[in-house]
Amino acid sequence: MNDSLRVKGRYTIGVSRPVFGTRWIVIALTKIIQFSNSKTVRTLAKKLRNTIPYTSTVKRGVGNLLTTVGINDMLDKYFSGTSYSVNLLFGLIGSVSTGVSISDTMSSHPGWSETIGYEGPGRNYAYWDSASGGSKYGHLSSGEPGGFLATAGYSIRGIFLTDNWAQAGTTGMLVSAGLLTGGIVTVVYGDRIFIEYTMTLS
Repeated sequence: MNDSLRVKGRYTIGVSRPVFGTRWIVIALTKIIQFSNSKTVRTLAKKLRNTIPYTSTVKRGVGNLLTTVGINDMLDKYFSGTSYSVNLLFGLIGSVSTGVSISDTMSSHPGWSETIGYEGPGRNYAYWDSASGGSKYGHLSSGEPGGFLATAGYSIRGIFLTDNWAQAGTTGMLVSAGLLTGGIVTVVYGDRIFIEYTMTLS
């Protein structure tokens, strides 16, 4: 009997919005965090912003395509690596022309482009639970309130996974990318964007 292995990945995106009447407070505090020269003031503003209540997160599914460079990296590191660690990060796809491709890399993905309309200074780290039942689950920080904080209004059309921390960075490994199924997600300043990713081997 011959073994066969199927790799399946799936992103989920969710958006939470400040409760009615509080968005202006989120925006004002974010401006203070961005532009104040005082660390004490910035820290206080962050603490105050974290107390703002948000609506429940509405989730949407996102397709997934593992890139050739991502698959090769997994195989090399697992079967022949002697010392290996990696920190992966989520990024947001803002515009799409021809879509994602298995040949995409961080330096060349002509079918789509990244959006960086969120609080920096870098992309958001993925945190991973222990694998169970042949699946690996990744998510943004469980700390409150967490998520990408939108600092502009724009549409999100997909998600990607990389080992490059820098916003708009074009080096490093593009592990996978996927486009939303059934339309786009629109955010405005102050919204929080949450991402989950599950990879299953069967």
